[in-house]
Amino acid sequence: MSIRVLHLNMLLCSNRHSGKRSASRIRFWTSQNDSRKAPGYTLIEILIVFSIIGLVSVFGLNFLTTILRGNSKTAVTTEIKQNGNYALDIISYFIRNALSIDNCSASSLSLRQWDNSIVTFLLLPQVDAVSSRLNARIASNSSVLTNADATNGVSVSGLSFTCTNTSPPVVSIGFQVSQSAFLPDRPELKGMVNFQTSVSLRTY
Repeated sequence: MSIRVLHLNMLLCSNRHSGKRSASRIRFWTSQNDSRKAPGYTLIEILIVFSIIGLVSVFGLNFLTTILRGNSKTAVTTEIKQNGNYALDIISYFIRNALSIDNCSASSLSLRQWDNSIVTFLLLPQVDAVSSRLNARIASNSSVLTNADATNGVSVSGLSFTCTNTSPPVVSIGFQVSQSAFLPDRPELKGMVNFQTSVSLRTY
């Protein structure tokens, strides 16, 4: 009787241990299947993401380049207009307040002032000895009316004067101002503005 009870106990213990092992195996198998089903990214999805990033980068770079070119063009045009307007204002002021016209040619103008001094306007070249490039500038006696700096300056061309013997005399002025001849040959760094006006001498 005791032998049977002992055998039964052994069977029960064996079933308990085998049940635990089975349960642990089931849990392990389930966890393996769950890890296999864990969310992730496929190769196609990764390629699509990188393609979108590349397109956005290209469009952003083009947009930034366009802005920088526009700013460079604006800076060049502003410098041209400031120099041209300043030269035109100075020449007009001296014509308006001159006593008489002492000499008038196609490329120079000499005015006699009320103190009997002579003021002459003409175009002077400024050539770089190394590159042979030219930044011409408008000069008045010993003064320079336009900036001929290689980097931030401008170049003047086509300065002309036309005088009419009316009462009072009238002087027509014309010239063109462009970017410095020393700047790189790029479209955003190019520009030209025409300046012209007619001024009469005051009568007293």
